[in-house]
Amino acid sequence: MAIVAHQDDDLYFMNPLLVNQLRHSQLHVTVCLTAGEADGRNAPAGSEAHAALPVNFEGFAAARFNGLRRAYGEMVLGDRDAKWRRDAVTVGPGIEADLSTLVDAPQIRLVSLNLWCTPPPGSPSEAGPLQRLWTGEATVTPTMVPLGSPVSGSFVYSRESLIGALLHLLREVEPTLLWTMDPDPDRQLHDRANPQHADTGDYSDHIAHTVTGLFAHEAAQRWFAEGGGKATAVEAFRGYYVRRWPSNLSPEARAVKQRYKDIYGWADGLPADGPVGRGDRKVGGDAIGGGNASGTTLRYPGSQAWSAPGPNGRLSAFAVRGGQVVHWQQTDTGAFSPGRELAGAGFLPHVVALAAADGGLRLFTVRQKITAEPDRHGRASARPCCRRPRVTRTSAGSRSATPPGSTIRRSVGTSACRTPSRCPAVACCCSSATPTRD
Repeated sequence: MAIVAHQDDDLYFMNPLLVNQLRHSQLHVTVCLTAGEADGRNAPAGSEAHAALPVNFEGFAAARFNGLRRAYGEMVLGDRDAKWRRDAVTVGPGIEADLSTLVDAPQIRLVSLNLWCTPPPGSPSEAGPLQRLWTGEATVTPTMVPLGSPVSGSFVYSRESLIGALLHLLREVEPTLLWTMDPDPDRQLHDRANPQHADTGDYSDHIAHTVTGLFAHEAAQRWFAEGGGKATAVEAFRGYYVRRWPSNLSPEARAVKQRYKDIYGWADGLPADGPVGRGDRKVGGDAIGGGNASGTTLRYPGSQAWSAPGPNGRLSAFAVRGGQVVHWQQTDTGAFSPGRELAGAGFLPHVVALAAADGGLRLFTVRQKITAEPDRHGRASARPCCRRPRVTRTSAGSRSATPPGSTIRRSVGTSACRTPSRCPAVACCCSSATPTRD
């Protein structure tokens, strides 16, 4: 399951990993929060075609979704004109979303919530865009009805009902892999060498990407807290900051990414098959070679140190699932025992296991706290096998997962135990852990 802000975010920031997931998943659902209406003109800004087009927000949003369906059809079936079934589905009390199901591969689904990026004239006085909904500066964000959408009308989301809609989808899909936007983009100095581009404020990504990551993170944490997602890994992808990193993709992988992005962007030049067009012409000629899609980078990439031998020589393996560290231990037969959860929750995706002098293992991971109150956000390194991890140093002013303009606080440091016995070998830590659910 992937949760994105705009119709092309998965193609820019998650591919070519996305195409592999689509072809091998038993079920894949991509959820798009906004309608992505931009300026309502389906042409590159500054072009003659752009100047000649009337503003049509509902039409441009529909064209972008057409392009996304075409790209998915090509990725899954090799057919950009593959048939889709469109339905209105309920995602909360009195709220509908647009569901697209690929007819010849019904395990592939797109869910469009269609929130306005910028609420139009006539919206409720308390309405605001997604970022203000997260911070509480707005109490509602209205939805659009893109041309051709099967939903019965426009709806409004509150902060809680949007989290509730994502929670509803998580419960329904029960993904074992959840992909999100980056809830925690780095600060970025913008100058001649590093232009602003579409970054927001002093940060390295678009605010809608950040806030989508925050909403997804909050929904996931609530799902985990109620006992869901015991087998779920969560990964966040960097957004526009990718343009400032060396590309980590081969020429062949970049070509794959370019191909599907161009299908989304209606770069094939085929005539329109309806009133709104086959895709998003704003990016139809956008080359990804040195731009914000030149690589594909996880926000928290982790390391390879997630497995190590214990004092008996048998391997122990660790991973974060449902926000908790899970331990698998090799048995006498060479197979691994069922996973057992270690104490603690709210961890970022990866864990490091290091051998200690006493022959045991010490685990290190990072706990992130994101709330509706920006000054309470924080991040601390921790040892999952310790009962009370400690943070040795705190600094303010580094980027935490807060929208631009908010007060920022981040905790950093190395956890420490008062005595070695307070942080015992992993085998001891696991002895009282709760088994994972099959």
